[in-house]
Amino acid sequence: MNAPEDKSIYFRGPQSRWQQLATQLHGRDASVLPVDAPAPPPASEDPASLYRNVSPLRYAEPFFYGRIGDMVLIYIFRPNPYLRFAQSPSGGGVTPEGDDTNPAWDFQLVIPNPEANRTYPLDLRVVYKPWAGRADVLAEVKKFLP
Repeated sequence: MNAPEDKSIYFRGPQSRWQQLATQLHGRDASVLPVDAPAPPPASEDPASLYRNVSPLRYAEPFFYGRIGDMVLIYIFRPNPYLRFAQSPSGGGVTPEGDDTNPAWDFQLVIPNPEANRTYPLDLRVVYKPWAGRADVLAEVKKFLP
């Protein structure tokens, strides 16, 4: 994203309450696990790595969005036990002017003990459209996840 004013991602957590993730530094508390996922081992090597540094926030529904001016970018996923959301305030690099950073609004599949020659599917829909509020985001989600 090219230097949006709000670098946060938004998603629904326990009790369908909206959560906001805006990490302070690249890698710090950057990954969001599903509510029913076990806690991962503590971060060790490469502490700035997004997948090693888990946020205390958890997602209850497999979608998130970010705002870019009057637009919204929504990532909607079919449920996947390996899926994590990730956000970095600077993962997209420095702006051309050098006065700000571009966030990374990412996702990860972290597969414990992966098997060779096995397929790990990921099914998602990405929506980019004018912002019309959270009810509209939920309507887009419902189109893909009835």
